[in-house]
Amino acid sequence: MIIFESSARLIHTIIVIISYAVVFTTATSQRQISEDRENFDELKYPPTKEIPSIYYVIHTSAGLPENACNSSDSPASIIYCEGKLLHAVMMLHLYLDSKTFVDKPLKKSPKEVAEAFEKKFPDDIKYGDREVVRAFLDENFEKVGQELSECKLPDWQPRPPKLLAIRNRHLRKFALDINRIWSRLCRKMKKEVYDCLYETTRAMLGNFKHMIDEFGFVPNGGRIYYKRRSQPPFFIPMVLEYYKATKDKEFLASFLPTMQKVCEIVSCLLW
Repeated sequence: MIIFESSARLIHTIIVIISYAVVFTTATSQRQISEDRENFDELKYPPTKEIPSIYYVIHTSAGLPENACNSSDSPASIIYCEGKLLHAVMMLHLYLDSKTFVDKPLKKSPKEVAEAFEKKFPDDIKYGDREVVRAFLDENFEKVGQELSECKLPDWQPRPPKLLAIRNRHLRKFALDINRIWSRLCRKMKKEVYDCLYETTRAMLGNFKHMIDEFGFVPNGGRIYYKRRSQPPFFIPMVLEYYKATKDKEFLASFLPTMQKVCEIVSCLLW
């Protein structure tokens, strides 16, 4: 019993740490920039010093590693998977979370942004260029998640009866802490983004279809740099829901070959 309660306390400590992490990662971008500027060590990274070259950073005795994606996967690979801009952002430590940059939508085409960056920074980039590079990103990229807004879960309860029925007080608090986090994670698409979403849904399904035809699955998050991870196999249920709402048989027929491919892939994984 003592061991069990000690484990419960440990679990509770872990969930508290996770709670703080959730709060920390949902801080505003302005606060992130402020903290990042304060934490940037200018003694370690003097303004006149050039950032390490790509070759220096990723070269191994076996040679240069293969990028997670390239131009054959998407024109955007030059921005999010390889290239001078991505390397500069990472070496200059512009964001506390390295994933922030690759989640920022482009305002222009990948080619335009890559060419504009090369034109603005024709020479080797130095640590002193941090704020100039940051300004370039603000000019050419949208903010992360700007199409979403916070929302409230309609059926969320702060103290669900089933959780209150847990006898061990440590595990009960642990469960309630997890439940509380759910209330802060809800997001919905902003009203101005959608009206009647049939066309949008059809386009999204078409995008998933293209990824399945191209890669054999939907990469995690739809990100080309996650080609080694897959989203859950919900493609067929989504197509079904769209068909039930629209009764579009022509659409359904055009998706059948891809749906068959998904069935074959899932069957291989299960058996």
